[in-house]
Amino acid sequence: MFKDLEGQLKEIGIRTNIQKSVVNRLDSFKNIVADEPFYVYSDLFRVIEGQRKQTVDFGTTYLWKNTQEQVTVYDKILEMQKRKEDVSELPKNIVRFEDRLLNRRKVVDCLGFNKLNEDQDKVTLD
Repeated sequence: MFKDLEGQLKEIGIRTNIQKSVVNRLDSFKNIVADEPFYVYSDLFRVIEGQRKQTVDFGTTYLWKNTQEQVTVYDKILEMQKRKEDVSELPKNIVRFEDRLLNRRKVVDCLGFNKLNEDQDKVTLD
């Protein structure tokens, strides 16, 4: 996986050794096909409080954040429609969860390392 990224970077003129990279920020996501439309779950998202996190309710997007991490959940189909993207081939009721580790310390706290060559056995992106 990281070799693919290294190859793609090389194609556009960026030569690097990905294995020696330090991870200062990590964004991850998971799309879930829900049984019901997003609005059915809104009341649940509205009452969730993140530990030491500010909660922001945008109506169709919920965000829990602090200076080290952001967690957000939203209606993926609605967001794509707002950007005028084609959603005709996608399943209905896609709920997207995103987690952003915003600094090196948080990456280490969550993953146990921040250099890709430190522990490849710990890297799972499923």
